[in-house]
Amino acid sequence: MAHSKTDGEGLERDRTVASVVAPCIDSTAGNHVLICNDDHACIADRLRENGAAVTSWWRLATSVHGARPWPLVDGYTAAVIRLPRDKGAFEFALHAACSVLPPSAPVWVVGANGEGIKSASRPMSTVLEGVETIDTRKHCRVLRGTTPIDGTGLRKTLMDWASEVALDIGDVRTTHTVFPGVFAKGRLDPATALLLDAMEPPTAGSKVLDYACGVGVIGGWLLRQDSTLDLTQLDADAVSAKAASINVHRATTVVGASLSALPPDALFDCIVSNPPIHVGTSRDYAVLRNLVAMSPKRLKPKGRLWIVVQRQAHVEPLLRSRFGRVAVVAEDRRFRVWLAS
Repeated sequence: MAHSKTDGEGLERDRTVASVVAPCIDSTAGNHVLICNDDHACIADRLRENGAAVTSWWRLATSVHGARPWPLVDGYTAAVIRLPRDKGAFEFALHAACSVLPPSAPVWVVGANGEGIKSASRPMSTVLEGVETIDTRKHCRVLRGTTPIDGTGLRKTLMDWASEVALDIGDVRTTHTVFPGVFAKGRLDPATALLLDAMEPPTAGSKVLDYACGVGVIGGWLLRQDSTLDLTQLDADAVSAKAASINVHRATTVVGASLSALPPDALFDCIVSNPPIHVGTSRDYAVLRNLVAMSPKRLKPKGRLWIVVQRQAHVEPLLRSRFGRVAVVAEDRRFRVWLAS
């Protein structure tokens, strides 16, 4: 489950980036600016203070806002893109923004030097015209280009970005639909492989939640073991959730940053997860902590939580503070599979 920067350091960085880009948005922006990937809405807030009308598009949901896999068409006259760390996600965002803008509309891209903004001009130049650097302050950089006149080469819909990957899960080869920024290197994650090998399949007819479902690898495997399962998939990344809904169409798929995104009366016999513990290159246990803290109230009596995490993640004290029974059921040199009930 991809997720937004929620730590204090990330918020301060976003505020700095917003303070640099806001003065660069000139009169060519017109009267309706699309803001992309602005996790804390810092850029949107600064532009509103300057009198601009803005609409935010997030592909990652947080506790504050929802998400969509593709921006709505809504009469935008310009766009500002907060640089994603993933190169594929950046290219995806460039095309998505341009697809809903008129020809020759200005597009600003902004990020911190440590996030890779210095190399952003090359992918921008494959989509935008007249790309140039217009500001470099506070260890940040602002680049600007304009949308092509004829739109040649733009991939203008979400499904234009779909591709297929083949995965070997045990003795079974399956094909999954994926999108940029949702599936690392097109292969089965070794932690997920360890989890699937260790899991006891839920009993027939069980209600199961795949938390941080990604493209639906775990959910698809579960339904192949038992088609009677009542499966729900949850992910903060609306693009991942779209892929999961395609790959595991029999499941109910929800976009949300935590269990709070589910109906309040939704209870499960089993919750299974390979939760993300990184934001970019930084370690962040927020998703894992939220899952463990909230899952007891979402499990039926005798319900089970299966999770796989890196060995150095200090999850045992947290699990024991919430569950009566906690055990390691499988491990290798990198990962541990935990079962709590």
